[in-house]
Amino acid sequence: MYTVIRVFTILIWLHNPTQHLLRNRTNFFGSFSPVPLKVSLVLLQNVIKTRMQVDGELKKTQNVGEQMQSRYYKGFVRGSLRIMREEGFSGLMRGAVPGTLRDVTYSGMRIYLYEPFKNVFGGGVHLHEKILAGICSGGISSFVATPLDVVKIRLQVKGERRYRSLTHGLIDVGRNEGIAGLYKGWAPTMIRAAVITGSQVASYDQIKRFLIERDYMNEGLALHTVASFCAGLIATITTSPVDVIKTRYQNTPAHLGIYSGVFDCFVKSVKAEGVFGLYKGFLPNWMRLGPHSVISLLMYDNMCIAFGLKPI
Repeated sequence: MYTVIRVFTILIWLHNPTQHLLRNRTNFFGSFSPVPLKVSLVLLQNVIKTRMQVDGELKKTQNVGEQMQSRYYKGFVRGSLRIMREEGFSGLMRGAVPGTLRDVTYSGMRIYLYEPFKNVFGGGVHLHEKILAGICSGGISSFVATPLDVVKIRLQVKGERRYRSLTHGLIDVGRNEGIAGLYKGWAPTMIRAAVITGSQVASYDQIKRFLIERDYMNEGLALHTVASFCAGLIATITTSPVDVIKTRYQNTPAHLGIYSGVFDCFVKSVKAEGVFGLYKGFLPNWMRLGPHSVISLLMYDNMCIAFGLKPI
């Protein structure tokens, strides 16, 4: 994986080194600057999203109605209130440290790498070039942040806290499960990130171009807001099933042997809960990805405009 990252980095620089040097500093700070604000707004949705995704895991039900009735967390609002009633407000903040560090690493990198990868794939004139750029930037960024994702998920699920802190979590997983444990679920994590960036950033780019070329809207705050809102919805629809499988697989310690692999997790989940089970936690996921898309993409584009650079 390291070799792949290095090869892509070299290709990006060789493709247009002058332009890359001119844009590098502003794009770097522009891609990472929205992260603190975004994290502060979506962190509270993260815990309930994770718990709804593992709620009733592998519990066989006859239909959607029965599945809804058997849930411990019955929806976003009622589930959040239940967490606060049982664990206090701190229950909604579980996994805040690894979650924040993970978002700073992953979210910043994937937006920062999108434009260079788009240039590598032909400049982003066609939709497939934008999707490929999003897939590469998202996949690489998520792989780097996988250990933080594993600890974050295990801290967020209901029950006794497994780890005292992020550091304790990383050390404990590394000691008991090895490097494989720290990178458990790296494949679905990369797939999810590739899908989310390929759908979110690429659709944002495509929607902007569509509205501008047909003179519906001009480059500016209104256009960025509309395009980023639509991109957030598209990303939620496409990534929710992958996110559920990723969460369940990473949450399960290897020694329990519940799932033999990612595909086994997918098959068992669908067999027990149906396709609807793959969309558990959809609302909190959208409430997380919606602000995520609007804040990240809107701030990045407007910072580029402020510094005289071309936005996405």
